Amino acid sequence: MEDIRTTIINIYDEAIQSAQAINIERNVVDKIFWKGNSLLESVGLLEPEICKTRKDIEALVNASLRPLLAYAREYDQFIEFHTLKIEGSVHQ
Repeated sequence: MEDIRTTIINIYDEAIQSAQAINIERNVVDKIFWKGNSLLESVGLLEPEICKTRKDIEALVNASLRPLLAYAREYDQFIEFHTLKIEGSVHQ
């Protein structure tokens, strides 16, 4: 389950990082005073709002995993049956 948490947070972080240095066509946005290059500054991974959102996502993922784990525990009683070697059991 830790893999699920890590994967979702990594997707969020990659989305934030992919928004870095977005290039804007100067002719499309003509009412902005352009100084230097035409790159818009994006949010960073350590900005307070991004950190808060990341924590919110973690809390929501944790909350959603609780019922999933409880449901999975219902099937613990069948693990021995699932791992049973059928050929060996038939010969006994």
